[in-house]
Amino acid sequence: HRAHAFWTGFYTSRPGIKFYERSLGALYQSVRQLSIYANHVDFNGLFKLGEVMGLLQHHDTITGTSPMINIADALQRMHQVEKIGENLTLVLYQHILTQSSAINLSQPLVFCQLNESYCKPLATMDKFSAIIYNPSSISNQLWLRIPVDQNQTIHLDIDTVKKLSIDAQEIATIDLSPMILSIPIAEQCNQLQELIVRVNIPPLSFQVLPFTTLSSSGNKISHQSSGLYVFRPVGTDPPKQVNIKQFYCSKRKGYEEIIQVYSRYVHQTIRLLDNSPYIEFEWTVGRLHRNVELVTSYESKDLQNNGIFYTDSSGRSLMKRIRDRRDGYNFTQSEPSAGNYYPLVTGILMKDAKEDLQMSIVTDRAQGGGSVYDGQIEIMIHRRVLTDDVLGVSEPLNEMGIDRRGLVIRGRHLLALTKIEDGIKFFREHALKSVWKPIIAFRNDANNEPLNYKPWSLLKSELPPQINILTIEPLTQENNILTILFRVEHFYEPNEHSTLSKTVSIQIDKIFKNHKVHEAKEVTLGANMDKSQAFERLKWKLDSTYANKKGHDEIGVFDGSTIELYPMQIRSFIIKLEKH
Repeated sequence: HRAHAFWTGFYTSRPGIKFYERSLGALYQSVRQLSIYANHVDFNGLFKLGEVMGLLQHHDTITGTSPMINIADALQRMHQVEKIGENLTLVLYQHILTQSSAINLSQPLVFCQLNESYCKPLATMDKFSAIIYNPSSISNQLWLRIPVDQNQTIHLDIDTVKKLSIDAQEIATIDLSPMILSIPIAEQCNQLQELIVRVNIPPLSFQVLPFTTLSSSGNKISHQSSGLYVFRPVGTDPPKQVNIKQFYCSKRKGYEEIIQVYSRYVHQTIRLLDNSPYIEFEWTVGRLHRNVELVTSYESKDLQNNGIFYTDSSGRSLMKRIRDRRDGYNFTQSEPSAGNYYPLVTGILMKDAKEDLQMSIVTDRAQGGGSVYDGQIEIMIHRRVLTDDVLGVSEPLNEMGIDRRGLVIRGRHLLALTKIEDGIKFFREHALKSVWKPIIAFRNDANNEPLNYKPWSLLKSELPPQINILTIEPLTQENNILTILFRVEHFYEPNEHSTLSKTVSIQIDKIFKNHKVHEAKEVTLGANMDKSQAFERLKWKLDSTYANKKGHDEIGVFDGSTIELYPMQIRSFIIKLEKH
């Protein structure tokens, strides 16, 4: 029966911890970057954050294949270091914002799980600010959704926004659907609406948005089984389709959405957002019946991919997949669905070269999926399996959630249907944004000095569009000299884009704003050896197998000022900085 035991279920198992890991990773990256600009490094706090992020990469943690007692321990550790990260953020904002004005940030910042559409502290604030930091190397258009209590009205402070030319726009306040309000949370929720605000944030920058509130009155309305590792659907038929029972429509200027209700705890919101190249699909699923593995399917009758699709490899290279086939040996397909599932770290795409058409889907967490038939992409979003796959854990996959009736998960996919070259650009940029997510904090402005609402950036200017800063990590600090590990990548592959797949260079002294570069040297990727030493040690003789292979020549020794990158290349540097 092992012919039916495809280990493709764990790509989706425990979707909650997969999403939490990505969010915590964005906070960790943000705190490291903010430490540079603030010229204030809490090495102990950063170490604790990094330690837990390392723990999460264990192959039985991020995959969700550990017993529940181990997952609960990991979640507790994540929560503890998340609070450390939030406290570090408060300290760093204090250092950054008080350089030019006497601003009191002694009160704790408020961090909320906005995917729950709930933030209790906002209900008691007369006025507040949202501090949004974008750790990504590319600009990010964020659709901020702020929970609104039934007894208050919240608006963006339009006068301040216009006066300071902040790139933000209030879209509308909309009622939450009954399905969202039925999601179980720790406390009773009276926030029945959401204020939607669109804001553009430059790379490695933060933007402060001011809000005003008013009180209001009134209410708004084989024998192989699936398990932790294995995905084994019953039979070989396509997934059973769930019919729509009811739907809701909402339309505002620059914003449209349709809410499709399948059952009380399975519903989907489809959104069209102004100036966005994608359609947003937000799904909420939970309280699944026993032995249910829920998938969502995206189909296009105009696209024939001839059994070929692509998934990302750890968010970088795209791996070509061919339905019902494996390279290197004769493969007989025994599971048409599970046997064509692959890990999606940031997404999946398929192409029709004849029609110059590409369907791209970016995920908000690691999931499993594939193209089971032409013109279709299938992604598993949640699973609850009370059988054991007999692979050593001896425990079912049965996450109970806060109300002990089954875990409810909320997430989103971004879908774009474009020409192939436009689709590659969309996929690369939005896959990056899905990992390097903005962190959002709220600050009570009552009885406090107003914040500086002008945008701030760690960068002197925006980087070339094919460049991403992978790592900015403080190493040591002596007097006013801060030594950092700086790792940068070219995130396009050769020949996948006519202009963005070319070699590009940047000047190292034109990267960091308000910092002087004292010294820079290139090191190996692991930063444990000077690159020049590696050149001497790692010299290879090519045999005839590689004689006619076209590749990139090894870039010469770093000259101390210019960083040159060819497609998919990563380079690491140790840099000494002094704050101006």
